Amino acid sequence: MRPKIIHCHLPKTAGTSINRWLELLTTAERARPGTEDDRFHERWNASARKPPPTSGPIDPLHRELGREARAYWDVIHSHSSGLATAEPTAYRFAILREPTSRFVSFLKDWRRLSDAALEPLPAAAREMRLASRTLDVDAFIRSYGDTPAIREMSQTSVLRSAAAFALPADRLVGRNATDLDMARAALDLLHDFVGVFADLDRVVRCIAHDVGAAPPDGIGLYNKGLADPQRDVIGAEGMAMLRRVWGDDFALYDHALARFRDRVAADHYDEAEFERTHLATRLAQLAPRHTGWGRVFSMNDQVIGSGFQGRERPGSSDVVAWTGPRTRAVLYMPVPVDERIDLFLDVADWIADSVRASLRVLVDGRPVAITARPGRRCRERLWMPVQTTRPFVKVELVVDRTLEPAEVGRQGIHRGAHGVAIAGYGFRLASPLWRAGDPFPGDAALPAPGEGPLEDDGHPERAWALGFANRLLAHLGPDRSEDEVLAVLTYGLTEKELRATPTKEGVEEAFRRTLRRPAPQEWLDFWVGKRRFLWINRQLSLRQFYRDLIRGEDFRQLRGRL
Repeated sequence: MRPKIIHCHLPKTAGTSINRWLELLTTAERARPGTEDDRFHERWNASARKPPPTSGPIDPLHRELGREARAYWDVIHSHSSGLATAEPTAYRFAILREPTSRFVSFLKDWRRLSDAALEPLPAAAREMRLASRTLDVDAFIRSYGDTPAIREMSQTSVLRSAAAFALPADRLVGRNATDLDMARAALDLLHDFVGVFADLDRVVRCIAHDVGAAPPDGIGLYNKGLADPQRDVIGAEGMAMLRRVWGDDFALYDHALARFRDRVAADHYDEAEFERTHLATRLAQLAPRHTGWGRVFSMNDQVIGSGFQGRERPGSSDVVAWTGPRTRAVLYMPVPVDERIDLFLDVADWIADSVRASLRVLVDGRPVAITARPGRRCRERLWMPVQTTRPFVKVELVVDRTLEPAEVGRQGIHRGAHGVAIAGYGFRLASPLWRAGDPFPGDAALPAPGEGPLEDDGHPERAWALGFANRLLAHLGPDRSEDEVLAVLTYGLTEKELRATPTKEGVEEAFRRTLRRPAPQEWLDFWVGKRRFLWINRQLSLRQFYRDLIRGEDFRQLRGRL
């Protein structure tokens, strides 16, 4: 296993799906966030010491982006050609897509963009994306096919830039190389593996084999565009124009396809081989937390297994990983050999009650009995008694089906079919003195019988609680004034606190109260960090911060759902 994984992410090649899987192969703090490109551009544009722009493919911005990414993270992905490196200690790969399918995918993707998403774009880019809503493929190619923007979107153009960044000068000048020559050289000399979008399941299996990860059954597709069967068919005229504009891409794809076929012909990687050759090394990299009663593993650590969709809220104490898009997920855990232990899984959420009802757990291939208990930081903690026979257990989570959030009216969750959200896992040694009525470690503190959770239909105060909650929610409705909503959300805060400059604790509490999630780092930077000192003419206060949250699109959507 090599210390770094670098994905040269060519747009519209299922990169988002693959990146979310890749991020689970290391700790959350070592995986470069997908938003890091935007943060880098902000820092670069604000810097007074950045080098002047240059003509040609070697842009200093991208060179510095790649340099920083390779220095600070272990799992790296970006659209930037600056990631390219000839350093063989990193595992480098790219995925190509048949050019016609890729071009149509761009149009599908642009159609789903809202007017608000298009507003910040330059006029020419905005015009082209608006045109995708009304023009069919042939008409679009006639109108925009010869523009520099379309030419630069080709896979050849991106890989040519990668060659310019990372290959020796004699490959660029001494041989009078064409764009296609340079792109082929980039594939052959700068990438350990080249996959194709058309065979994505075998692509990720090959990558898993190369990096020593558990082979996934499938990773799904997240950024599906807005399809239109009538307009998405390319005719003879459009194909002729596309071959003229992207001619090198067709030749480059044939080169990538031949290389991929040679590789997969002899690759038969499966879970059994992973367990024999790589599992022990992976398990030794985990950093569990020892409590007074057992060992606890966080989803911020690398997730050793398959069938998970990437982390939600990575790096925070509220991190979870959803199972999906397939109905089976696998999680490996290090355990003592020949011991009676109680395994546990913290289930933070499930996409629908029917999915939770269908959940089964197998340990080392055998179904196990589950005791579901309320958890302190999750909806349920599932306990399973196990007799171990080897230094690890293989936990399989199986549901009858997975569902898209839109199918069940859920928002605030990534696209893709979901099952259950796992917040953590671990084990304790089974105590010989434990009795059936004893509490489990990590249980939520429950009052006496008859006074349990308000969610219980038999709770004597349930009717009162529901009535009170409905009256409270009415004060957050869309017909209420901003001041009325502000009064509800800032309940318990003094006037002195509301007039004061926001603190880190105040911003985080406001996010929890208003949007029910942790505060993003960029908000903390703006309201608490150095940037607030640049706002000389504006009185920043905690009250103003709450107003900004209330006026935001996220809170407007939340009020609409309420």
